[in-house]
Amino acid sequence: MGHYYRPLRVRVRRKDTMNPISETIVGEHIINDRRLLVELATWPDGGRSYHLIDAETKVTLTALSAYDSYPSEQQMTEEVEKYNDHARELTRQERRERQLKIDAMRALAELAAEIEELTARDVSFDTLISRVRGLATCHRLTAIGSAGADAGFDPKRHQMICGNAEPGTAVVIHRPGYTWRHADEEIVLSKALVGAKQPAAS
Repeated sequence: MGHYYRPLRVRVRRKDTMNPISETIVGEHIINDRRLLVELATWPDGGRSYHLIDAETKVTLTALSAYDSYPSEQQMTEEVEKYNDHARELTRQERRERQLKIDAMRALAELAAEIEELTARDVSFDTLISRVRGLATCHRLTAIGSAGADAGFDPKRHQMICGNAEPGTAVVIHRPGYTWRHADEEIVLSKALVGAKQPAAS
C-alpha cells in the first residue's frame, strides 16, 4: 500500500508545447520491495499525466508512456515487473559481452605465448605458421587464403591494398584474413589484404 503527502518536489518550466509546465511528486508506494514515486505533470494545454519514478535510481519507468489518472497498484506492479525484466536482460547482455572480451583476450594471450615459445626454440617459419593456425582453429577461426596465394577478388572477404577491383578479378593475397564461426553464422573478423596480380613475365 502507498501513502500520500504534500509534494516533495515541484518543477516549474517555461510554457512551450513540448514540455510540461510543472512536475510534482504526489505519492509514494512500495511495490515488490521497490520504492516508487508518482509524479504529476501538468501540460500547457491543461492536460495532466502521471509517471512512475524509481526513488533509488531516479529512472522514469513510464518514460515512453503515461497514465491519465493516478495509477492503480496493479498498474504499478506491472510497470515494476517490466522494469525488472528489462534490467535482468541488460545484466545478461553485459555478462555475455564481458565473457566475449575475456575469450578474445585469452586467445590473444595464448597466441602471444605460443609465438614467444616457438621463437625461443628457433623453429622453422613453416612450423610457426602451422602452430599459429592450429591455435586459431581451436578458437573457430578460419584463415581467408594464405600469403602469396592467388584468389578471385571477393569484396566481402578481401581488401585491396590500393584502388578497387571488380569481383572475380585475379588478385594475390599479401596478408590472410580470418573468419569466425558462431553457431550457424560466419563472421568476417578481418578481410584478407590483397593486391592486383601482375602478369607473368614473357
